[in-house]
Amino acid sequence: MDALVRTYLDRIGLRGPVKADLDTLRAVQRRALETIPFENLDILRGIPLRFGTEELADKVLTRRRGGVCYEQNFLLEEVLRRLGMDTALLSGYVIGGSQLAFSHALVLVRLPQGRYIADVGFGGRGTALTPLALDTGEWQSDGRSRFRLRREGEGYLLEREKGDGTAAGVYHFSDVPRRREEFRETCDTLCASPQCKFTHMLVCYRESSAGLLALRDGAFSVERPGCPPEITPVNSPEERDRLLAERFGLPPLGPDWRPRW
Repeated sequence: MDALVRTYLDRIGLRGPVKADLDTLRAVQRRALETIPFENLDILRGIPLRFGTEELADKVLTRRRGGVCYEQNFLLEEVLRRLGMDTALLSGYVIGGSQLAFSHALVLVRLPQGRYIADVGFGGRGTALTPLALDTGEWQSDGRSRFRLRREGEGYLLEREKGDGTAAGVYHFSDVPRRREEFRETCDTLCASPQCKFTHMLVCYRESSAGLLALRDGAFSVERPGCPPEITPVNSPEERDRLLAERFGLPPLGPDWRPRW
């Protein structure tokens, strides 16, 4: 087995045989969401994001960090491709976000059963725990929530079903294959913008058996479907850094960290 694939599977704790098939894709996505946190610590510190495979592997696998969509899904696409899957990077934008092209990255996987969207780098309630079939147009369940992918304009819209049965847009994307370098300009723009929440607000997510774990600046929450979030105030840098370590396996920001804006 390829060394990068072996190290990635070890990082997410996926044991047993793996193949270039839908069962493996489902297992990889679920385990990655449970073990590799969505986190923006480097952006908060003003550290540039790197797109090279060796740099991503060092950060996420060797140093056991997490990352934002570019880092997580670039690495996922590389691993799935080395496993023998037919993959491509896709670009999109988050509904309610900057709406800049290339502000979100996700992965297209072509399998005998059809085309699937894999995404381990969104973070929050818009995250599907399993890959979603691209071309059905029907609601699909991940065991927790229901999602739908439907044509909109020249691309696709990912929607999540809300508790009242209505649909909330998550992100819009194109199915045109992209290269990593095409995301660089937008990534650098967002990482230097005071309008981007990731430059001044701590955001960490990780899926768990208890629910979605979320740390956003002054609050830690556990969110379960159909239940009000369990919110705990975070009243000090020490408490914040304890949660980073214990709940997300991440290094501290430190008592002297302050937002750039």
